[in-house]
Amino acid sequence: MKLSFPKFEELFFKARKVNHAFILDWKASIEDIIFNIKNTCPELNIKSLQAKQVSGNWVQTVFINEEPYLFDANSKTLILDMISTINKHLKKIGQTLIFFDTQDDNYYFFSINLTEIPEYLEKGFVEI
Repeated sequence: MKLSFPKFEELFFKARKVNHAFILDWKASIEDIIFNIKNTCPELNIKSLQAKQVSGNWVQTVFINEEPYLFDANSKTLILDMISTINKHLKKIGQTLIFFDTQDDNYYFFSINLTEIPEYLEKGFVEI
């Protein structure tokens, strides 16, 4: 059963207090995403280089555990693309980031153990 918004907020603020949740504005930058990942998932080594223009697009290299990934800095799907890539690394250590859609301009992410996925899906969360 999907959580009501008040129940979701209560869960979010509890998780955020212990660095297991974060919020991103729909137009968050790569730096915003990395900042939140470093606070929420300190086991990952994540950093980025300056954005550079390639064939007319601004791209930015992000290193996750020393592996380079290129992201289009102006992509409308940047946040979900990065979280999906980050999840590939988190799953190797038994963790994942999940999303709760509040139908507003923000993205709400929770860091959970893989074993908790069914419980959170039942509450209306989405795997990325």
